[in-house]
Amino acid sequence: MKTKYIIDGSNLMQYLGYVKNQNPQSVISARERLNKELSRLFTENKNVEVVIVYDVHSLAPFEKMRVGKIEVVYAEGPKETQPADAQIIRIAKKRYETNIEVIVVTNDNKLKENLLFNGVRSIKCIDFMTKFSLKQIT
Repeated sequence: MKTKYIIDGSNLMQYLGYVKNQNPQSVISARERLNKELSRLFTENKNVEVVIVYDVHSLAPFEKMRVGKIEVVYAEGPKETQPADAQIIRIAKKRYETNIEVIVVTNDNKLKENLLFNGVRSIKCIDFMTKFSLKQIT
């Protein structure tokens, strides 16, 4: 069975230490770095699909794009509306239409609660990192 990982991109990026400060260029560079790293990790894995969703509180460069096998989604909207969380839940709910196991990667407790309410499994960033040998920046 295929597995689709839906990644809370901003959350994982922060957890890994990719963002040193919140200036826009630092955040953009961190996204690009994470996208490339995930693309490299999953290039050969045919049983895994990866969607990474980022909150974007100003104009997004694209709504969606691909980096190798990775689908990158920019959820645009005001920070208080948590646009990425809503987008992650929408994508995860589509699992009923396919025969794919869906796992969301996040440390966001509110999002995890909403996912649980909708019957979607989630794992912490550390568990994802361990499973796929991602390294935290120290």
